[in-house]
Amino acid sequence: MWPVETELQDLLANLRQEGSLDSHGKFSLDFLSARHKLARFALSDPSQSMLCLVQSGVVGGATRVELRQRRKLFRTSYQLTHDGTPLSEVEPDRLARVLMHPPESSEPYLRRFSMGFNAVAETGRSLEVLSGRSPEGLRLRIENGQLLADTQSMDNLEPLTRIDLGPGALAGLDVSRLAFAGIPITLNGNLVNRPYFGRSQGADFRPGYWDLGACPAPLGRAEWYLVAPQAAPGLLAVPRRSRCRLRRYQVMEGLLTDPPAEPGDPPLHLTPWTAQGEPLLACHAILTMTGKSHSELRWVRHGVVISTERNVLERNGLIAVVSAQDLNLDVSGFEVVHDELYRRVLALLKQGCLWMYE
Repeated sequence: MWPVETELQDLLANLRQEGSLDSHGKFSLDFLSARHKLARFALSDPSQSMLCLVQSGVVGGATRVELRQRRKLFRTSYQLTHDGTPLSEVEPDRLARVLMHPPESSEPYLRRFSMGFNAVAETGRSLEVLSGRSPEGLRLRIENGQLLADTQSMDNLEPLTRIDLGPGALAGLDVSRLAFAGIPITLNGNLVNRPYFGRSQGADFRPGYWDLGACPAPLGRAEWYLVAPQAAPGLLAVPRRSRCRLRRYQVMEGLLTDPPAEPGDPPLHLTPWTAQGEPLLACHAILTMTGKSHSELRWVRHGVVISTERNVLERNGLIAVVSAQDLNLDVSGFEVVHDELYRRVLALLKQGCLWMYE
């Protein structure tokens, strides 16, 4: 059975009003009652819980995320599978503390998992998580408001995390918010990544290979790519070639570290996936100019579009998709804090895109 450490016993003792420890080494507590006291877990939109769980896989080093959606009448169930860092590798006492009240020092993948897990628990729907690799993994489940944990034998040699959400009235998952993830994400077997501003794109992928298919016709007259010198988790993945005739590539370490270098040809470094033999670029930001009357800024964190703002760029027709990896977010992780770092990024984008309007 799952070992119970001294710190976990202390935690449960402190929460004795909400739960108890049984004699078999499982922990069981009135999870929902304890949760109601923790306002930090509140999400403004219940559908954000699924996005949190996707983020957990992405930031935990997953090479793919697979989503399954089943609908029956007005109720929807989900299954999420990824090969990121498994929960079975986390110390039991630390996992329990993160689930109940994640400290800021916790690993990002644990914080996002905790946020999503708790948000789903708040809806009252059934939830089961199996995470680990051979010979055994950790199983978490919520039954009648109780949080239960034990172990289960597993025969997969590679990491696997499977999250099953029972039927419920959870709002539908907006897959367009996964369009710019840097790893393949599928929904019922169909790839949802579409790196060119939401335009449909053929795709085929296998382990270690990702073919995005031919680049679609450009949405606007100009495109601007702020490219990282090397791939890093959380950046935006786009093919190196585009059919847009007017495009610029500028290499920079980060949006807040130094001014971009002079625009030039795209760098030739490779990331783990290729698009029809062409390298994929890891970008801090990608921008295009369209004929729209407003500007639109989409912030991406851990592979998910966390929020969209209109007209903050003050440039008609400009659409920007920007990594928020270096910016401060609110407690939920779905809003960018409008502080000095935010203003610096906006100033860089507003000034740097002027060539697109010449």
